[in-house]
Amino acid sequence: MTFVEKRAGPDDEGRRADRVVRKALSACPLSAVYAALRKGLITVNGRKTEPSFKVTAGDRLEIAAPLASAYAVRSTRVPVVLLDVATETRAGAKGNTAYTSLGETLFQNRFAKIINKPYDVPVHGAGSGGITVAECLRAECAASLSLSFAPAPLHRLDRKTSGVLACSLSIEGAREFSRMLREREIEKRYVAISEGTLGAAECWQDAVSSLPAAGGRFCRVRVGAEGGKSALTEAIPRAHGSYRGRAVSLVEFRIGTGRKHQIRAQASLHGFPLLGDTAYGGTAIRDAQAHFLHAWEMRFPAGNPLEIPLRVAAPLPPPFREILARCLPGGDISRYI
Repeated sequence: MTFVEKRAGPDDEGRRADRVVRKALSACPLSAVYAALRKGLITVNGRKTEPSFKVTAGDRLEIAAPLASAYAVRSTRVPVVLLDVATETRAGAKGNTAYTSLGETLFQNRFAKIINKPYDVPVHGAGSGGITVAECLRAECAASLSLSFAPAPLHRLDRKTSGVLACSLSIEGAREFSRMLREREIEKRYVAISEGTLGAAECWQDAVSSLPAAGGRFCRVRVGAEGGKSALTEAIPRAHGSYRGRAVSLVEFRIGTGRKHQIRAQASLHGFPLLGDTAYGGTAIRDAQAHFLHAWEMRFPAGNPLEIPLRVAAPLPPPFREILARCLPGGDISRYI
């Protein structure tokens, strides 16, 4: 019988064989995994193995080809076209767009990788043949992938939002980051160009819910915290200027919750839609980006288990810097960000 061979990776170390196999054969019932191990249809290093056997990184897991085919073993191979993430265009993608999908690395250790995500690159599920950050991360880490764990983005940024994005490189990193995020130990700060003149800092607490008519792609907000998920945002003006005769503000947003389109929806509700964000009431512009929203920095607690610095900041992308320089008096943005 033909077997499909897989290698255990670092995050498979010390895990039970049945659990590693169950992750690899994601659609296979646990009872079928036990039966396959008992019959020798799944072996470790060429031998029949008890379900409780502890796997070591580098072990060979051989899975009978019919079983692998029926239950879709997650492949650790990735298209070669993804390997040069700075310049390559994915085969079959529309046009000749080159994706710098992983962007600049801001911080990396054995637990996590934090990048400056480029504008107009999706984190997950690109559709239409586009490349995602998740795909490029798997390509970059292909040599060290584990059967029971795959590196992945740890939170989401909208496709048209650039900036700080954290990705897991180990199970421990994924668990601890998720815990810190859940317990609000991580502070996220954004900057955006909003229409209007925000004169002083404001704190917004509203109800945000998906808009059924738009298939959940967009959100609606209501003043107060009733009738949806509570969204808390602090808006702090950093500078004022104008864009083609229209008053604009450079605004720092600090979010206390992580709702979908939270900043865009709340800024619109309170009279300061993002410049160019026509989906939420902004004025259409003809510029390098549809709108300008950047995940500027993340702040972490001192002595955090992931050994991440207290502050990780992402420089503004060139199109954002250029339009901001045109908007602000004197064009000097270094005074403000």
